[in-house]
Amino acid sequence: MALWSGPAWANTYYVRTTGNDSNPGTTGSPWLTIQKAANTMVAGDTTIIGDGTYTAGTIFFNTSGSAGNPITLQAEHKRLVILEFNGNLTGTTCQPQLSVSAGYITFQDLRLTVSPSNTRCGTGITSASATGIKFWQQYRAHSPSYPGGCPSGETCNGTTGWVNSQAIGMQVDYHATRGDAIGSQQDGTLVDGCVCYGEIMNYGGLGVIIRNNQILAPGNVGGSFVQSKGESRNTQIYNNVIVMDGSQHGGKGWAGLFLGGDTPQQPSFTGSSVTCWNCVAYNNFVYATGTTAAGDGTNVAWGVQGARNSKMFNNVISGNGKLHLDSISTGNAFYNNIIDGTGQNALLSWANTTTGETIDYNDFYNVTNAPTQTRAISGDPLLANPASDAHLGVGSPAIRAGTTVTMTGYNGETIIVNLDATGALRGVPWNLGIYSSVDVTPPAAPTGVLLQ
Repeated sequence: MALWSGPAWANTYYVRTTGNDSNPGTTGSPWLTIQKAANTMVAGDTTIIGDGTYTAGTIFFNTSGSAGNPITLQAEHKRLVILEFNGNLTGTTCQPQLSVSAGYITFQDLRLTVSPSNTRCGTGITSASATGIKFWQQYRAHSPSYPGGCPSGETCNGTTGWVNSQAIGMQVDYHATRGDAIGSQQDGTLVDGCVCYGEIMNYGGLGVIIRNNQILAPGNVGGSFVQSKGESRNTQIYNNVIVMDGSQHGGKGWAGLFLGGDTPQQPSFTGSSVTCWNCVAYNNFVYATGTTAAGDGTNVAWGVQGARNSKMFNNVISGNGKLHLDSISTGNAFYNNIIDGTGQNALLSWANTTTGETIDYNDFYNVTNAPTQTRAISGDPLLANPASDAHLGVGSPAIRAGTTVTMTGYNGETIIVNLDATGALRGVPWNLGIYSSVDVTPPAAPTGVLLQ
């Protein structure tokens, strides 16, 4: 494989299961532990980890890289390096597996598991407990015009301090003690090409990108799969595959693709109840298969809560998932989406406020109580395979039936959103769904093996 090549002055270190931390960390005399690498690397450095299993508690990264010179921890061969977490054995301390209190840190191609002997920390699961990767913030990001002035001990320059960390090509396995798969509070975080049996969460970051990932059942204990909340801004969630089986959140399958969430923990960016400003979710495929549970909390496949000026478009929601809207959200738009249902209600009955929202050019097929649209698309979208392949069949009413969508960020910047899930430029008029063409050879269906 082609290994990362940094600047001429950067160091490349090595970790092997046969190493020793007293060694210099060279290819011939490698280290034994990843914590040794984390303690040694500085901006621009890379550590290559050899194949095998490395069992450890929380591994802390406290030194930052810099722009163009990240600190990189990389598997020699993709996902053949297994980091096994045993950090909550005392049952009292909630810690993630990789804990990053620094910026410009990159993790690439590692597989994260949890020891069978690991116990649940405290009295329950939190967003830190056994979480695969946690990118922490240095400061809460407040607006310079935060009402009442800058909170004591905080900064109001609009940044999280630690920024631009990345998780690329990772696999995070499920375990009953794990919180999120990957969670970030940092601006500029990139989560790309990962396979996660648990939630990918952005809490409060600006310009976070979550793309090209597979987020698979059973998900985390809280039940979410991809979510951006905490007054995050300009989050981009695209080209992801989400598979929900209804085993989450007490059998209710909450929630697949979500902009917003609970009201932000104060102090927040503007001090408001908005949880996701100018966020966008597009080209995502969500497959929901859970069964109806008591009440009406079942299978929230997509939606918003407390979002403002955000958009969800050109997504495919297949199966029996529902749309969640709420009275706090306003100014959001839903375009060019395909909902290929199984006869369920289109909207969650206790959270279906459409006031202030724009919902148009969508195909709500085989569902009841769909929201009113001026330019509704109707009929079977003719998905190649509703469980795994969102290509449109010849004659689909979704072909060239959509509208062109643009996206403006929180600070007025343009966010480019006119590519389909293959990276092709969308022709006008747009198709509904994630592909711009009907004659592309379908890719293999995503697969994943549940490892416990």
